[in-house]
Amino acid sequence: MTKKILYGALFAVFAIALVIAPALAAPKKSAKLRARAVRRFVSCADLRAKISKLPLGNMGYGIGMRALGMEMAPMASAPASDSNFSKTNVQVEGVDEGDIVKTDGKYIYNLSQGNLIISSAVPADSAKLLSKTKLEGLNSAAEIYIEGDYLLVLGSAHGYSIMKDAAKMMARPQIYPYPYYNNYVSAQIWDISNKEKPALKRNLEYSGNLLTSRMTNGYAYLVINSQPQYHILPMAASDAAASGVKAGLSAAISRRAVDLMPVERDRRGAKADEPSAVAFKQMASCASVEYIYPIRRADYLQIVSLDMKRPMSDPGEKIILGAGDKVYASAQNLYVAGVNSDYNWFAPKKEQTEIQKFKLDKKSVELAASQNVPGTILNQFSMDEFEGNLRLVTTLNGYWGEEGVYGKKNSLYVLDKDLNRVGSYASFGEGEKIYSARFMGKRAYVVTFQETDPLFVFDLADARNPKLLGELKIPGYSTYLHPYDDTHLIGIGKNAVSNTDSPGFAWYQGLKLGLFDVTDPNNPKEMFKTEIGDRGTDSAALTDHHAFLFSKDKNLLAFPVTLAQLSPEQKADMANNPWAYGTVNFQGLFVYKVDLENGFQFKGPVTHIAPAPQKEYVNYYGSAAIKRSLYIGDNLYALSDYEMTAHKLSDLSQLSEVIYGTRDPIYYPMPMMEGDATGVMVR
Repeated sequence: MTKKILYGALFAVFAIALVIAPALAAPKKSAKLRARAVRRFVSCADLRAKISKLPLGNMGYGIGMRALGMEMAPMASAPASDSNFSKTNVQVEGVDEGDIVKTDGKYIYNLSQGNLIISSAVPADSAKLLSKTKLEGLNSAAEIYIEGDYLLVLGSAHGYSIMKDAAKMMARPQIYPYPYYNNYVSAQIWDISNKEKPALKRNLEYSGNLLTSRMTNGYAYLVINSQPQYHILPMAASDAAASGVKAGLSAAISRRAVDLMPVERDRRGAKADEPSAVAFKQMASCASVEYIYPIRRADYLQIVSLDMKRPMSDPGEKIILGAGDKVYASAQNLYVAGVNSDYNWFAPKKEQTEIQKFKLDKKSVELAASQNVPGTILNQFSMDEFEGNLRLVTTLNGYWGEEGVYGKKNSLYVLDKDLNRVGSYASFGEGEKIYSARFMGKRAYVVTFQETDPLFVFDLADARNPKLLGELKIPGYSTYLHPYDDTHLIGIGKNAVSNTDSPGFAWYQGLKLGLFDVTDPNNPKEMFKTEIGDRGTDSAALTDHHAFLFSKDKNLLAFPVTLAQLSPEQKADMANNPWAYGTVNFQGLFVYKVDLENGFQFKGPVTHIAPAPQKEYVNYYGSAAIKRSLYIGDNLYALSDYEMTAHKLSDLSQLSEVIYGTRDPIYYPMPMMEGDATGVMVR
């Protein structure tokens, strides 16, 4: 028995040594990043051969198994348009981003509870609902765009298997027999020339999940991820019995590779909820699919381009073998980034991100270059194009001692038009991870956090030699940075207090706004700050910049807030209980006047949730929760799924109300008994 234990221990030590030894070796000097060559399959046989050789673990379970990745903006005598109106808060000027609300200065278009809402907005004191149109056939409507008299709705839907012989397929042994339905992306184009009766002109459907979209120069670009539908492939019993699932899968792929291609259908003028005689068809030929060698995963990345000025024209389409989860777009190029890491236990570990660059020219989309960079990218603001170069910041987490790195390490890279590395800053904010970034011309601003919030200022004037100029350490962190002007930034995030029992750790608290002066890049300063609520306070603007409304000309800042506050007793015990959450007691819009002289001045709240009696339960997360705000002229508009309200910017007094949604049921609390029931619905 003792010998068995000893042998077991020796084997365990040996196995651990095999895993750790490569990581303990002297770190290798980073190889110079060179762009990877773009290749194209020559035939379906070539596609079959390459996909069938991929490890089974890299293959998907059918797109029906993956959650939608949504990352989750005139009738009668037309009123005069106010050219002084807000647009969707976007990263790049001139590149629009889809959102749940848009305005053209006359009308407001928004999505609510599966409906397309069109309201007149001018004059503000007589705003009214013009139409409420059910978006049939969609599980969820995610975002909209407007271009002249056309409105594009992007959403998701699912249906039964798109195979022609679905019934026969279900009777056979298959690779993955469940599910028999597939997610697809729906692009509905509506004619909104008659605001009271919008008409569906076209309904385009694509297999896969919508990652994101952009619109520039009148062209909308949809970025779609999909996986080959292995579950629809029949696997002969002899294949499974003789060689196992993996070999059986390879054999099935060899016979039915065409069924693994993304599909589409175009239902012109057909109602979205009607059964359609239009069948799904293969999006493109196998020989048109491009890939980057070596192939690491059998996923498809589809980019669809729509001419919104001529919405009935044929879409442009590009399919490559690959995938991504972060997207940055300029007016000329679109970059898709996705984790491309290798965590093989018995090989050197590589945590890296694959970046694919696409050239945009109207409906034409061309894969121009591909590159791997060490680490992972936080979000779209971690990337930026300037003077033909792509700048980006990454975090190498160092979970397994990747390339000799232990603990977190952040880096900045500059890649040329071909994605070859021309410059970099090797390491900053060690032990911390990136929480936000913003590139502004020849500078970059990056926030990292572990216990304090360092704001790093980089000089990128010389793309070949990025320099770290200044650093500001303050409590808390910003998750979104917004330019106030060329030398000032607004940050929104969370306050934090250090954990005295565990140095190097901090407890986040309520929301925090900061106004930063970076006039002297070597000495950045926090000019003003304000804190909102206690731990548990939240805002959509922390993770979705479309909820952040700012106008320097109007000295206006507004964003949704779910306010949580501690009791006096909890406040008094904060030193011993910094992890305590406050009680939510408000949801609505917080509106500020902001300038460089006085910082943030709270003008007041706007809410769609009426005060409730003490015995009544209030749902602060329901249909009356304000999601977005915008301005037209000197008036502010707040939108929830339930209604839209118009207010004077001067004093926030309400001018009008447009109700288009359904209120949530109201619950009254019940005394706690033996069970755990906490309320009863009354309406």
